[in-house]
Amino acid sequence: MKLERRTRWAIIIVLAILALIIAIYIYSSNSSNNIDGFLSNLKESKEVALIMDTRESNSLELNHKIMTCGIGIAQGNGLVGKQTTIYGIEDTICYISYPNDTHNANATIQECENEIKNKIQIHIQSGKEDKTIFEANKMKIYISETYEGSCMLQIQ
Repeated sequence: MKLERRTRWAIIIVLAILALIIAIYIYSSNSSNNIDGFLSNLKESKEVALIMDTRESNSLELNHKIMTCGIGIAQGNGLVGKQTTIYGIEDTICYISYPNDTHNANATIQECENEIKNKIQIHIQSGKEDKTIFEANKMKIYISETYEGSCMLQIQ
């Protein structure tokens, strides 16, 4: 039985929407849910701060997981068209990678916090358990030592 082209596309779209709903449900389990507010503000924003914060991490392996999560989010389509500044925070230093710029900068934690506060934030840090908390202008991702997944932000 051969399906019409429109029918095939309708089925593909329905399956894609179901996959997205399942992914959001899985990704946001154990999380506070102002996800709608966050996604709405993210879609409308021009600037995003992607923060990889290893200050509370107690191992190089966990630092690697935090950084890998940030890279995964940066590679997803959720930040396409946004001026995304990447912040790597460790101990007392904040490393900044500006969009469309060929240089990186070092700053104090306070300087970074002042720069970040008015942007939509995706904040990745260590935690006792894996969870995501959504606020209106911030998504906080907590990654534990046992985390084995990957991070990606896909928006339709």
